[in-house]
Amino acid sequence: MSLLLIIMYINNNVSVVYDDYFSAIIDLIKNISKLLIFCISMAYVLNLQVMFVILLFSMLTSILPNLTQSRLSTLRKQDLKTQKTYNKTLLDLFEGHKYVTPRTFSVFQRQHLQILNLRENEHYKFGKFRVLSDMIFSIGTNSMYLIIFLLTGYLLINGNMSLGAVSASLLYTNDLTGSISDVLSCINVLNSSKQVVSEIDEYLNKPILSDDLSLPGDVDSFKIEKLKFNRNDLELLLDSFKISNKEAVAIIGSSGSGKSTFIEIISGNLNIENGDFFNSSKLLNSEDLKKLTFTLHQREHLFDTDFINNATIFNQFPMSQISLNLMELLPREMTNRLLNYQKVDDLSGGEKQVVSIIRLLNMDYPILLMDEPFASIDKNTKEIILDYILSTNNKIIFEVTHDQRTETLSKYDKILKIENGNIQNIK
Repeated sequence: MSLLLIIMYINNNVSVVYDDYFSAIIDLIKNISKLLIFCISMAYVLNLQVMFVILLFSMLTSILPNLTQSRLSTLRKQDLKTQKTYNKTLLDLFEGHKYVTPRTFSVFQRQHLQILNLRENEHYKFGKFRVLSDMIFSIGTNSMYLIIFLLTGYLLINGNMSLGAVSASLLYTNDLTGSISDVLSCINVLNSSKQVVSEIDEYLNKPILSDDLSLPGDVDSFKIEKLKFNRNDLELLLDSFKISNKEAVAIIGSSGSGKSTFIEIISGNLNIENGDFFNSSKLLNSEDLKKLTFTLHQREHLFDTDFINNATIFNQFPMSQISLNLMELLPREMTNRLLNYQKVDDLSGGEKQVVSIIRLLNMDYPILLMDEPFASIDKNTKEIILDYILSTNNKIIFEVTHDQRTETLSKYDKILKIENGNIQNIK
């Protein structure tokens, strides 16, 4: 499902900015052309004094909205600020799309509606004041029409203008004022919409949710047979490997050997030349793998909010007993920072990884793929978390690690070593 379809699905009207922006460009070209034609025509048709009065009052009338410009500009900036906040929140939610499950979908909608309501409220205030500004312009325009009408009527009575010239003057007054106003309006729309359009462009084509939000099933055992992967200079081969529920496997190898690629293969995100995956005896395809696995990367996305909302995905998952027990084992100073900081972005890199791991423990997926999840965490904290996860594990865990110390590897049920493209089960 494309991002645009998701935006439409949740009643988001951000795409309207595109209509405003590109329509303004076309209208600007049209109105400038019309303005030039009117000026040239008036020079040939009208009395020069009348033409001067029409031009003068048309310009004065067109700049009347400047009387409200300061307030209108403030409201417009606030309107765009909430638009930017809305876009940022929407992007934040989409980047965390893999945390959307049937249990979390409604809470993501609530998060969206909260910021959308704020956005629409500011947009309404701006629109209301803009109507007032338009009324002032309308009053000025009608006053100008009256002045031109009285002037041309006076000249007509005194024989200084023909009836046709009077009619032309009134017609030019109406069209010229409208064209000048439209040109100024188009320029304002372009300037105010350009930044918003640019920000929307940054994420409009990003891939997001799968159409299928069904819950993953249970996995008693997971088996890989005759795996062959070849891309560019990297080749991976695995004859056979089986792991049961509540077991963990460490994946080791030198940098660039293909450890992260192997994780991506298991997640169903990479196409392979050959190989079969089984849940017990059931053959799995790539879509099945995507439903059963969850990948925790070294730099995992965290939402632009506090620890609790991240760890529970906006309170959709209550803090599990496993997570609470783990937090009791963490250094007290770290726990206090996690709970007290309003934005997880203020945390250190290691603390952010801890947040991601705690969130992982609440997920429904039966197969967890962990790609160097402890890379930024200090040694003591890593030992606490790793020991706890392995001792309370009720899932299947694949973990990429660079820690090849004997005392660390001995904690895993199995070890896969990748060397020269061959994936070998060495434990």
